[in-house]
Amino acid sequence: CIPFFFALLFFARELQGLLGFPGRTVFLDKTCIHQEDQVVQRQGIEKLSAFLSNSESMVTLYTDIYLLKLWTVYEVASFLALRPIRRMKVIPVYQLCAYYNGLLVAYFAQMSTIVLRSYTTFAWHELILWNGVCGLVVMVACRRWAREKASIQTRLANFSLHNCICACESDRPLVCRNIAVLMRAAGAAPDDASDETALEHFNQLARHELPSAFTTCMGRISLSYKQVVVFCVLWQGTTFLDADLASLALGRPLREVLLSGVGWCIWTTVCLPLAFVGMEYLAASCLRWTGFRGLVWLTCSFILFVSIPCFVVNKFIWVICGMAETSNLALVVLLLSFGIGGAGVYLAFSGRCSLTCACRRSRGPRSIGEGSL
Repeated sequence: CIPFFFALLFFARELQGLLGFPGRTVFLDKTCIHQEDQVVQRQGIEKLSAFLSNSESMVTLYTDIYLLKLWTVYEVASFLALRPIRRMKVIPVYQLCAYYNGLLVAYFAQMSTIVLRSYTTFAWHELILWNGVCGLVVMVACRRWAREKASIQTRLANFSLHNCICACESDRPLVCRNIAVLMRAAGAAPDDASDETALEHFNQLARHELPSAFTTCMGRISLSYKQVVVFCVLWQGTTFLDADLASLALGRPLREVLLSGVGWCIWTTVCLPLAFVGMEYLAASCLRWTGFRGLVWLTCSFILFVSIPCFVVNKFIWVICGMAETSNLALVVLLLSFGIGGAGVYLAFSGRCSLTCACRRSRGPRSIGEGSL
């Protein structure tokens, strides 16, 4: 399943185009603004905010230098002045790399488990390879992203346009002038304010608004529920297709196969996503511990608060599934557990169970016409 997922990921757009289905219209500044004709390039730069004002949403591929570059900061600030925060999505490049590397680790863990099963009947290798290696990889990735989010807050708290990097210094006066015009047009600076005053208003806006905006756009949980479920299904859900559906052809009762499917559904769509949320919280705690102390904290917290509870819950699910084969009461308990777990997943990924969740502002779009920028 995982190799098929990667093949679909790499070639789905090409297949969609061959079938005649149009994709989304995207404005990518590096390709949509002319890079050779200086006159056309200057016209595109001057109307950058007009492009943003006609965009429904903005996707930001974040790296550690994103908030240090003048152009990218200007684009983010312009979009937030023109559109609500919910229309902006921040996707860390490191997060994507960690996600796909995690899928590869899970795939090789599966292949190794298949090989080991041919030599031994013990389950210790599954515990070490699946729960141990994959879980610790996820914990390390979550901790690195937690540190990055903390550094973003520090970087934005001391933000200044004068410290931003501009690849072409000749563009700096033009960008600063556009920012000043934007601040006056958006009402964030007085209409009669000078460019320097408007730029100082922009610095204050960036220090006060961008930290919460980036926290909201990145989300309290680094991955969406859909991404976590896809990972879990590709990681462990294939066992159901491989073993349980094959047993149906060998004469296994349909009720047993369906109950096994319900058990795998609870495990991959409820239990593992909740475990991921727990790992996020554990990885983001005690960030002052680095090096060996940090590794010990990650290992011990993973074993005590993730691995052992998951083991207990897993056994509970399969015991109830076994009892439900002959007892309708056990079936009701199983379905009730599914519903309660689903409610917990909704609360965890929607952020409604957190008192420290970032405030989701929903400012309305500003009316800035194309002629003003």
